[in-house]
Amino acid sequence: MNHMTIGRLATCLATALLLTVPAVSHAGDHPGWAEATDGKGDYGYLRKWFFEDGCPGKGFTACKDFKAALNIGDKFPTPLVTDALVVGGDNLTSKSCIPAWGCSTLIPSLELIGMRGSPDNKALLDGFFANAELWESNQARTRRAVLVRILGWYGDKSFAPVIKAMVEYEPGREFTNVALASAAALFEQWGDNSLIEACQATFDPSIDSPAIQDARSSCAHYLLKFGDKSVAGKLKRAKPGSDAYTAVLLGGMGDSSNKAEWQTTVKDFAGSPDRTERAAALAALALLGDAKAEKEYLALLTGKNPDAAFEHAQILAILQGTPLAKKAAAAVKKVVGKLDAKDKVGRTRAMMVAFLLRSGDASVLPDAVALFASDDTDVRSQLAGALAGTLRGGPFVGPGNGIYGGAPVAGLGKVLDEAWGNESDASVKTSIAQAWVMLRSVGGN
Repeated sequence: MNHMTIGRLATCLATALLLTVPAVSHAGDHPGWAEATDGKGDYGYLRKWFFEDGCPGKGFTACKDFKAALNIGDKFPTPLVTDALVVGGDNLTSKSCIPAWGCSTLIPSLELIGMRGSPDNKALLDGFFANAELWESNQARTRRAVLVRILGWYGDKSFAPVIKAMVEYEPGREFTNVALASAAALFEQWGDNSLIEACQATFDPSIDSPAIQDARSSCAHYLLKFGDKSVAGKLKRAKPGSDAYTAVLLGGMGDSSNKAEWQTTVKDFAGSPDRTERAAALAALALLGDAKAEKEYLALLTGKNPDAAFEHAQILAILQGTPLAKKAAAAVKKVVGKLDAKDKVGRTRAMMVAFLLRSGDASVLPDAVALFASDDTDVRSQLAGALAGTLRGGPFVGPGNGIYGGAPVAGLGKVLDEAWGNESDASVKTSIAQAWVMLRSVGGN
């Protein structure tokens, strides 16, 4: 028998032992781990969630057990989660290692706490985040955005100082991942302006790295939300996102240096109202106080040209929180219920409905129901992505982890519950879950 064969046999034997040895944890071998490993007893469901369905690897919002985990209630595995939150190694692995699963129970245990959102678990989070070394290590660098997202799910604003510390802890600050992007998206919805200085710093011209673009994109909208105009002069070079996004941001921040260019764009493409750059130019001019541009933008947004309406509806997500948003909302409400639920018109309606819901308008919940019932997957995807803040292909894209999701509307949870249960497309289902899990955090239910 050669050494390769021996090696293979050894690997197989080790694997067999791995799957049959009883569960082991560091905290007195809590019997719940044995139940979880065997798939039996009060904690047997964790075998399915943590092992068979692979929820720890892909995150619960992409897991078919998401709804069960979200509604876990009194079945919450407090002793096992307490066990799992004791850090045992680099990159936030748990000291509680289970032969069949390894030591990766820490992050999914935090996710369970975040999804449950119960005050009963706050002491667990307080104890865990009291150790700043957890995120200060280089090994945990890529995990900071995950931790921000989990605290976003939990929705307790008393953790804002912890989040702020995580995204700017080191000298010179840390802008190499999506942690700050996630925090800015969350704080924008929480109305917390404590990241203004950190967000301003991302636009330092000496920072030239592709990795900073996520932070700049999210921070730019965050600064717009709080009326900060200090980075307006740097936006054109930084280009935090698409040209259309930059144009609307500049207009919102009162920078008129591109005014002549926008006026030329509007004039040159007067016969092509479906051009994205023209829609953005109109919105930018309107934000600068151009009444004529405002009137035309709103007319095309709600007009009968489906291509023009679609392009102008894409700008709505950027306008959220600006003075033009209220006028746009009033205009959209007059037409949204008359639009179809399929094709490009349906996608336009989806963006309008998401915009109104995120503005706190519950009157369009029936429209959301109709759109989620559409046979057109693209329409459902448009609405789900817009509510999760992860919509691709448009001028404005929030962090891909869904922390910009949700809407401050009572009753939206029931709509998302039904939509999630009926959805057949995996990516749409994930977006619905991302919007659903953020509801409590942003004031909805």
